[in-house]
Amino acid sequence: MRRTAFPFLVLPDEAVTFEGWYLGDKGMPLEPARELLEDWDYARDLTLRASIRLDWQAAANALEVDADSLVIAAALHVGTGQGRLPRRTAILAKESFSKSQTHVVLAAELDGSQLSSRITGHIHLSLGAGVEGASALSPSLPGSRLWSTDFDVLIEDGGSSRFPISSLSFKDAFPNSTHLFSPWYLEWRPGDLHSDFSSSVSLYVNEDEEEFHKRFHAGDRLTVQSVIGGVAFELCSVALMSEDGFDIDTFEEGSVGAVISHWLVQAFGQTVARSAKGELEKDPGAFFASMLSAMSEEP
Repeated sequence: MRRTAFPFLVLPDEAVTFEGWYLGDKGMPLEPARELLEDWDYARDLTLRASIRLDWQAAANALEVDADSLVIAAALHVGTGQGRLPRRTAILAKESFSKSQTHVVLAAELDGSQLSSRITGHIHLSLGAGVEGASALSPSLPGSRLWSTDFDVLIEDGGSSRFPISSLSFKDAFPNSTHLFSPWYLEWRPGDLHSDFSSSVSLYVNEDEEEFHKRFHAGDRLTVQSVIGGVAFELCSVALMSEDGFDIDTFEEGSVGAVISHWLVQAFGQTVARSAKGELEKDPGAFFASMLSAMSEEP
């Protein structure tokens, strides 16, 4: 469980039995997910499954709500893509807990042709509608996050596209800089798009901006989207405006250029991505918004 300070009561680990992540080839027996998926290729479609069991009375007691009216929604979010932050996540399965349904299985079919570098899975349990008998500390708004867990598995050879994310005090690390009060800062080398992504790109999050820092590391959807969208816009716009030009077909997997190419295709599609410089020059604001949208969490 990800431990985050909430302004309301949440589910304790004792009320939740998480039975693990299982991953494997579609139609075949699944095995417990490991850090690295061996012998994978794009022709292999996968199945991801996880199951959760709730101690219903313990859950209701912990939330200080009426057990009969309590409803808890479960959602499975799956992401894929370059870097530590997936280029996109989607909700691929939803189920509901109630007093008569305390065990759910969340399963998703993953199209191998759409996977890249890594797979992330996140399960969020949130409050449903119509809860009664709540105390002053009970969650009251539908959608309030009650519990979460996640996993991250590398597809073979996908680790080379990861880049480090570090929390720093910008006041200490960059005392004389002009970006002292920026919530984040991307350090990279624009001159060599063929260089290894993991050693060329670093994202620093400003721990002096306490509220932003907390939201980012708690996985707040809009906060993460704004950061990864901003990162993508910065890299893509610099690459496209380079005097050397930018050809999405010339970069090896794991390079800075390959990551940029992935993001451009994600935002504009394969055809338009090849002429994305024109989109940037025509309407920079729409280009930026398109990059942000591409990093969204699909409904």
